[in-house]
Amino acid sequence: KDDVILVCDSGGGTTDVNVLKLASSRGEATRLQQLSWVEGRAVGSALIDIRFQQLLEERLNKIRSHLQGDPGETAEKMMQGRFERFKCSFGSGASAELPTIPLPVPGLMPSFDHLGVDISDSKMIITREELKRLFDIQVDKMVAIIDEQLDRMEKTHPREQIVE
Repeated sequence: KDDVILVCDSGGGTTDVNVLKLASSRGEATRLQQLSWVEGRAVGSALIDIRFQQLLEERLNKIRSHLQGDPGETAEKMMQGRFERFKCSFGSGASAELPTIPLPVPGLMPSFDHLGVDISDSKMIITREELKRLFDIQVDKMVAIIDEQLDRMEKTHPREQIVE
């Protein structure tokens, strides 16, 4: 009873952060008192996807004449499959070993190379560092929301301590 917890629910497009106090005693049905909250901030994995698609489109626009389709549609196709699997495993041991992720560019002639947009053998080469930057933007926003909640808790409930 009286433990205070911070809950961060980060989904596809939004992140909610709540600070909750356990109001029930052991053996009772769980009751929580909401001390502070942030709802629906635009932070999440869908925003990584949007920015990644923009990155692909920027590069594809530079070779538009070599594509069979629209750069936007081509970028969408490139994001299916391998990118999604890589994104979901990003930060795990297996993904840490891959310095780049080569994404096939649909509709390019076989063996097409273009150094200006990092295409080799009809595959766009995405570096781990490029992906890390996309993740870092979202993680930094999430940390800022959590810091904001902790600061608010110090001001509005100075005697409460979040359980570690």
